[in-house]
Amino acid sequence: MNRPKIKCVFFDVYDTLASLSPIIAADLDRFGKTHAEFSSFIGPIAEQADHGEISFSDYQLKYSEFFGKSIDYLPLHLLPRLKPIKEVHALVTVLDSMRIPMGILSDVSPKALRQTISSGAVPYVNFFAIIESNKHGKRKTNGLIEEATKLVSERLGIQPGQILLIDDSARNIETALKHGWQAYQFNPQHPRTSIREIIKKFEII
Repeated sequence: MNRPKIKCVFFDVYDTLASLSPIIAADLDRFGKTHAEFSSFIGPIAEQADHGEISFSDYQLKYSEFFGKSIDYLPLHLLPRLKPIKEVHALVTVLDSMRIPMGILSDVSPKALRQTISSGAVPYVNFFAIIESNKHGKRKTNGLIEEATKLVSERLGIQPGQILLIDDSARNIETALKHGWQAYQFNPQHPRTSIREIIKKFEII
């Protein structure tokens, strides 16, 4: 199958650039909570924070309350435990050396993203754009990818079919494909396999 040559790559943050799920799973086990309880309680609150409907402090308070901890649990005890997914960081380094424009698509709050970047869990390269749902009032599945498409076209003159999204969310992958992007659903449990498949499938190296 002939694909347009990739000229721009966007990355998701959590469980693509930085490993988050194992930390949450360990905390759920440690505090006797289930993933279903976590999703039903945290999901709606996270979406409100992403859209700027509640402050990050309010989200932080609710998150901490879920685990029965003090308000500083999220910034002081969870985010600092984030680990970079080394295989993805290596790919970012190579793409940076090839001068392929890269960006970040984020559904998390700006404060959480800044803390994640400062922790070293996001590669220290010159991302040409960090597109956040909080600033645009849109999530990846509801308008944020459209914003990214417009930005890449206007700033770089790159067409949608030449953009690659690497993300662990099937919904985000589906949305990107609907907008004409190329996309790959990253598996944080098997990062080496995912990177090999990306390189082979999209011929970006």
